[in-house]
Amino acid sequence: MKKKKLVITIAVVIGILAILGIYFGYKAFLLSFYRMTDDTKKDYQALLSGYEKRDILEVQHSEVEGMLTYQNVQFQNVVEGFEKSEEDDYVSYKLLDSSGNVEAYFTVSITEPYLEYVGKDSNVFALDEETIDTVTSDDFAERKELENDVDFFDYLIEHQGDKHNLFTPSKMIKEDHYVQLLSYIMLPSVDSITVLEGDLEGYILNMVGMKEVSVLKDGKRYVFSFIGLDYFTDDIIREFINTLVIDKSVQ
Repeated sequence: MKKKKLVITIAVVIGILAILGIYFGYKAFLLSFYRMTDDTKKDYQALLSGYEKRDILEVQHSEVEGMLTYQNVQFQNVVEGFEKSEEDDYVSYKLLDSSGNVEAYFTVSITEPYLEYVGKDSNVFALDEETIDTVTSDDFAERKELENDVDFFDYLIEHQGDKHNLFTPSKMIKEDHYVQLLSYIMLPSVDSITVLEGDLEGYILNMVGMKEVSVLKDGKRYVFSFIGLDYFTDDIIREFINTLVIDKSVQ
């Protein structure tokens, strides 16, 4: 009888050890598979360093005459003498110098905030469905208490150095990897950002030779790209932002 109990005990112990071995083996696989390479991690951290450098622009709305219109947006005419071109999802204006070279370039488009792309289909950034399924877009922002893109940038910066181990939940390992990978792919490299406060909510991505103004309103991101900063000075861009009108009633 004692021998039989011993055999049963040994069998139970072996079974438990086998289950633990499978479990921790699986977790070790996840930790190895769902991780950035060292070089990619360095590039990702370098990318986020630009989003850490920021200042604030207080937007105070003012009115000017001669506004231009694109869909539901009215904006100051900073493109007098430019060549206009309309595409399906944006409008652009180009200014050529006497030699036919582009001196300045300006575009207006309406798209989704970066935060809204988390968990979306693979047609946007060419991520496979299995990777995308690691996070549900409907509850990600709510779970992380993120209200807009600026909150999303702050979240990425705060969690870029998070460490995982064998006891980290599998969902967290997969989700954190996906969010970092998606951000690495979709966010442009910037020198710094300027957060818009006051009468408009949004931010400016400050890049070499270019500024991209994003205004966040009613679940959309209204994007105004200024290329050629010798022409589009800070004063011009600041006044442009202060005079923007985004209204659903405008067609």
